[in-house]
Amino acid sequence: RAHYHGQAWNAAEPARAPVRWPWLLAAGAAAALVTFGLTRWLAPAAPAASAKSVHVSIALPPGYELGSSQLTPISIAHDGSRIAFVGLKDGKNRIFVRALDEPEARPLEGTEGGDGPFFSPDGQWIGFFADGKLRKVTVNGAAVQTLAEAAAHRGGDWGDDGFLYFAPTNIGSIWRVPESGGAATEYTHFDAAAGEISHRWPHRVAGTDALLFSVWTGPGDDEHHVALQSAAAQPHRLLVTGGNAPQYAAGAGRLLYTRRGQLLSVPWQPSQPDLGRAVPVAAREQPRDGVGNEGCGNFSVSDDGTLAYLLGGGTQNDQSLVWIDRAGAATTLPLPQRAYENVAVSPDGKRAVVQTREAFTRLWVYEFSRGTLTPVGPATVSSQSGLWSADGSRLIFRGTRQGTRNLYWIAADGSA
Repeated sequence: RAHYHGQAWNAAEPARAPVRWPWLLAAGAAAALVTFGLTRWLAPAAPAASAKSVHVSIALPPGYELGSSQLTPISIAHDGSRIAFVGLKDGKNRIFVRALDEPEARPLEGTEGGDGPFFSPDGQWIGFFADGKLRKVTVNGAAVQTLAEAAAHRGGDWGDDGFLYFAPTNIGSIWRVPESGGAATEYTHFDAAAGEISHRWPHRVAGTDALLFSVWTGPGDDEHHVALQSAAAQPHRLLVTGGNAPQYAAGAGRLLYTRRGQLLSVPWQPSQPDLGRAVPVAAREQPRDGVGNEGCGNFSVSDDGTLAYLLGGGTQNDQSLVWIDRAGAATTLPLPQRAYENVAVSPDGKRAVVQTREAFTRLWVYEFSRGTLTPVGPATVSSQSGLWSADGSRLIFRGTRQGTRNLYWIAADGSA
């Protein structure tokens, strides 16, 4: 069931979206027109009278919830005519396809356990990941084929050059494989001097040899960047420092990417080596891009600028810490809301080590008796997943240092 709203619809009013609609499609009925928020930048100043923008909310099939929301569970076809998404039921994923001129989504046979869908340029095939493999299937759910190994994928895209580009792991580079099958080859390479640890979320710009992707030098927001590479033999260069999940709306001539839960848009052409003096603008539509999503952005844009995205944006920094006692009573700790992630209580129960996501991921020690939160460890590199030593005197954590992840420990009081 689709619901259409007028151009004055406000995406910031969550009460208008039924709870069972966890994502929203913002469709433009005229070329280069998108939603109300994006139309202000992408559409002509005086659009034709016949041009309009609409919002379409689509309900998931009965009994299903959205699956794999940390691994881009939604994709829109290049021509904006179809969407694909991941549905979860009884603990098992399945990929669905919905043509926008049809009333219901259809499950695709052979996609059980799948996630991360993306369309072929002609819209007749869908690439996806399942059981540690990169696969493809027709939009009618026939002819499933396995193309490559992808043990812990971080996204894929189907280029118009006859290759599928994909990140097979969360600690590797971008690879590509022929759409007809064959050997996969490494396409991007780490810049060791820059401390790169992951290339992910590839996006091949149609009609060009440009590949956009995310570069990570660590888990913090300031350690995620948008990169551009024009050929396999060439090094990549950074377009954006502090950004994730780049995609390009060719008809509108705009680069879209996310940062700290915001969807940003900036004018750019693939022939440009950088963004020049262009200033990114925050979109009115804010995808759910919160803690733990691996930087996927949770949006997809077609060539003409039609935007599909998950509802629920702006939630990244409104986490609270809550203590639940043995009787099940919950008490919110007296701390400001932040992007809290991992928490581990000390062996004596008097303290907790807390991880926050910021420019860098930080570790803090919370003292229950005093209600204080004290940072531990360096502030200019990322530290994660803190655990206590058996006697509570030390913290053991994973640190990212100059392109290498390793285990470290530090005194729990922050002393040397």
